[in-house]
Amino acid sequence: MLHIPIVLPKSPETGFIGTPVYRASSSSVIANPQSLILSLDGTKLYMCSSSSDSVLYQYSMSVPFDITTLVFEKSKDLTEVDNLQSFFIDSTGTIIIVHSYLLNGRTMKKYTMSTPYDIATASYQNTSPILNMQDYPKGYFIRDDGIRLLNISSSKDRLDSFDLPSIWNVQDIPSYSFRDTGIDITSYVSSPGSVWFSKNGLKFWLCGSSPDYIQEFSLSVAWDILSTVTHIQDIDVVTQDSSPDGLVMNNTGTKLYMCGSSSSKVHEYDMV
Repeated sequence: MLHIPIVLPKSPETGFIGTPVYRASSSSVIANPQSLILSLDGTKLYMCSSSSDSVLYQYSMSVPFDITTLVFEKSKDLTEVDNLQSFFIDSTGTIIIVHSYLLNGRTMKKYTMSTPYDIATASYQNTSPILNMQDYPKGYFIRDDGIRLLNISSSKDRLDSFDLPSIWNVQDIPSYSFRDTGIDITSYVSSPGSVWFSKNGLKFWLCGSSPDYIQEFSLSVAWDILSTVTHIQDIDVVTQDSSPDGLVMNNTGTKLYMCGSSSSKVHEYDMV
């Protein structure tokens, strides 16, 4: 009798099945990268750096999702921004939301791109001062519908969540505080840099400078960080970078990318 092995498919809804396996790294990129985003088709990648207060960088990949083909394309100085910490681009490639903070203000700013995924066409729209209510906001994730925002604080080691008043509307964020709801992640990571959620909101991943690995969690209720949170696994990335600060997954959950300040490269992992 012929035995046909059963191979479990990778799920676009849950992200990792099994263990992420390191595949390759890019050549050197900007110094001290701390946040990154992929275009939906995997041909563009965007980064910011702790060494550049207001600059956003755009790279291209001649082979989609293949980090070894990554090359620099252009940069954009977001002159309205001071101390750019992280950013998020929607799936249409037309909206950029950025975090920035100084001692006198922590803000979220919105830009639109007239040409999708071309940062040269980005124009400033508005600012929300709501993040004055959270100490040192760092990485964040916005759900595809543009309503649910999940944010981590690098000084309080917290993951918080709230809903925007309308789609991608950061200007009119309600006045209630991030601190009203959220979870303490101190026992898992210190000074977190990035957070990423699965498509269905049942899993999320964190990385930060201490410890030097990516951590995977599950939620018992989709998108509800106050439901039961279960720590699934630690993903050791120290061989690639001892200070991981940014992470992103492709839309199908089959690839993970990480950047950090010790290597100043982008590292690619396959989910197998």
